Amino acid sequence: MRILGLTDLMGTEDLMAAGIKKAFPKAEVHYLGWPPSTGAILAKENLQIEKNGAKAGMPIPGIIEAVRDLIPRL
Repeated sequence: MRILGLTDLMGTEDLMAAGIKKAFPKAEVHYLGWPPSTGAILAKENLQIEKNGAKAGMPIPGIIEAVRDLIPRL
């Protein structure tokens, strides 16, 4: 099993890894950081998403490529 963990300032890779490894100990886990670099930017972005839905948020750079790398070619 392959898992892509999306991290940010609050949900760090270390924090996420503990839960994922406990639930899926044999999984191959990759992480991709969501870019807001400060708590203020993260709070503003989250508020926009809460008010206007997921499409209001900034796209996560590299997510398409990260998912493609995890999906085996048929």
